[in-house]
Amino acid sequence: MIVRCYGARGSVPTSGNEFSKYGGNTTCMQIESNEKDIIVVDAGSGIRPLGEELNTRNIETIHLFFTHYHLDHIIGFPFFKPLFNKKIKIKIYGPRFLGKSLRHILDNFFIPPYFPINPYDICAGENLEYINIDEDEDYNIDNFKITTIRLNHPNGGLGYRFVEKNSSFVFLTDNELDHKHFNDFDYNKYVEFSKNADLLIHDSEYSDEEYKFTKGWGHTTFKSAFEFAKKCKVKRFGLFHHNQKRSDNDLEEIVNNMKDNIRQSEMEMECFAPSQNYEIEL
Repeated sequence: MIVRCYGARGSVPTSGNEFSKYGGNTTCMQIESNEKDIIVVDAGSGIRPLGEELNTRNIETIHLFFTHYHLDHIIGFPFFKPLFNKKIKIKIYGPRFLGKSLRHILDNFFIPPYFPINPYDICAGENLEYINIDEDEDYNIDNFKITTIRLNHPNGGLGYRFVEKNSSFVFLTDNELDHKHFNDFDYNKYVEFSKNADLLIHDSEYSDEEYKFTKGWGHTTFKSAFEFAKKCKVKRFGLFHHNQKRSDNDLEEIVNNMKDNIRQSEMEMECFAPSQNYEIEL
C-alpha cells in the first residue's frame, strides 16, 4: 500500500512563500494497492493536480471516498479531470446527510450561483456510480478492507481505516477529541479503531491557546492528537488539517517538539506533518 497526500491544509487553500514546503491545497489523499487499485479520499483543492496525474495513467476505475461535505473537502471536485474521461469509471462513496443521498448533496453543489455549469452534462456521467455508506460498517473493495467510524465533527462525517494484507492506514481528519458533538461520543472507540495502525493521520489543527476560542468547531489540538496517537500505539503519526495561518516554520517547530517528546519517553513512533507531496509505502 502506498499513501500519497495531495492536500493537507484545512478550511481554505493558502499560498505564499511561508507555505511552500507543506503546501496550501486542502484535503486530498490517494491510496494505491500493491495491485495498483486506486482509492482517493476527499476532493479538496488537492484533487486537481491528482486528477491531472491519474488522467495520464492506464486506469479503469477510481474509488473516491468523501469524509464529509464541508467546502474545503469538495471544492476541487468539479476540476477533477477523470470526471471528463469516458475511459475511466468513477465510483463515489460517502455518508448521507440529514437523510439526503450522496448524489443529492453533490448535485446541489453544482448549481447557480455556486457553480456556472453542471459537469454531469458535459462529462462521462454514465461512468459515475454513487454509493451511500454508513458508519461502523466494513467494505471490501478490490484488495482493500475498509472500516468506517463516525467523525466527531459538526454535521458528522466518516473516518476510515484501510487495510491491505498486513498494512493499515487510519485517516481521521476533522475529528474533535476534546468536545462532544454527539451524545454517544466515545473516545475509547476511536482508540480501538486506530489501534496499532501502521499509519495514523489525524486532525491536529489548533494550539492549546487557539483552542480556547475554537472549541466546538470540530478540530483537535496537535497536543491532544499526539496523546491520542500514543494511546493507539501507532507506528507513524501524521498531523493533519494544517491551519491556514500555520507556516512551514511553525509546523517544523511543532513536529520537532513532538519528536523530542518521543525521544525522551523512549517510544517507538515516528511523527511528521504531511506535505501535499508526501508519499509513504506501508
